[in-house]
Amino acid sequence: MPPAQQRRRQRRFAGRAEPVQPTAGLLRTHIRRRPERRAGLRLHAFSQPRREEEFRQGRTPRPAVVYKAFEDVNAFLQKHLPTKATPIDPRLVLQVPCLEPDLKKVAVADGVELHYVEKGKGDAIIFLQGGTADYTWYVHHLDPFAEKGYRAIVYSRPYNYPNTNKLQAKYSYEIEADYLATLMTKLGLEKAHIVGHSNGGSVALCLAIKHPERVRTLTLAEPPIRFKGDPPVNEDLARRNKRMRELFAQGKPEEALFKGPRGVKMPEALNKLTLRNAQAMEAVVNSEPNEVDPEDVKKLTMPTLFLSGEVSGKAIPSLKRFTKELMKLIPDKNRQEVVIPGAHHGMINDNAVESRKALLEFLKDK
Repeated sequence: MPPAQQRRRQRRFAGRAEPVQPTAGLLRTHIRRRPERRAGLRLHAFSQPRREEEFRQGRTPRPAVVYKAFEDVNAFLQKHLPTKATPIDPRLVLQVPCLEPDLKKVAVADGVELHYVEKGKGDAIIFLQGGTADYTWYVHHLDPFAEKGYRAIVYSRPYNYPNTNKLQAKYSYEIEADYLATLMTKLGLEKAHIVGHSNGGSVALCLAIKHPERVRTLTLAEPPIRFKGDPPVNEDLARRNKRMRELFAQGKPEEALFKGPRGVKMPEALNKLTLRNAQAMEAVVNSEPNEVDPEDVKKLTMPTLFLSGEVSGKAIPSLKRFTKELMKLIPDKNRQEVVIPGAHHGMINDNAVESRKALLEFLKDK
């Protein structure tokens, strides 16, 4: 840290019992200067001095460390996730065993099986996770929704853990939406409340467009969307995707996902959690054009909730733009918006209590 900056920090934190760690300052400085490096790593919430000050003074809860083997992951999350983040479930990074005792699987197409777990009875609610997550990220929602009278279902999307499906020659969110419709049929569900996060939200939107009769309500948590007629992706993104395709083809998923300086080194266990879902990102970068026709969105009539994090746009500005563009296409009477205070893009998992409260309020009488 430059001497002048260190002196300013010393004056700012003068009189506090706990000294400021220079490494934390370096991390925050790096993140502020290189915001593009934090995309997907959920670093921004603790980069704010005010939040760190509240954390130091004990005015915000510190996530509990659950298992000794998990201490490095939770210590990492304590630093870099929002102050109200849910402690990560230790089963997420344990390779064996980490499956739910009541985990089941069902075939939805030739050579494609989906693992799922469910709890409760009543109207069904189905959760779709984002890119490098899997069903284990959302199992903590099952009991609370089951207790409220829902049949809560979480499944792993086709190329996420613990599915072992081979990568199909053709893949798109529309194809995956058909898989979800088949899963619902196999589970005896005519309709369900659909909750999609990140590109799981993109699949949920495609389901609503292709099979609107299957969707009781739709919740979209910051889905990345391309509309037909949008200009081509910028050169930097196109170049990055091309490089990712090359690395995946060379059998180097770790380089494809983590290549380049990121301001902070993630714990090995968290890397493993991401890598076990690497094929899902390989499918996306090799996919058919995933474009949505705005005219199809305008035809949607089911109640729709747009769920977003207050600070997610600071890391990935396009997410807010996608949400605003989608909201313009759906009549006011059919849509609601809830912004989770202090939350980033991972709000459904990391701000589980607040997100669940918003969902349950939205689902009343629907």
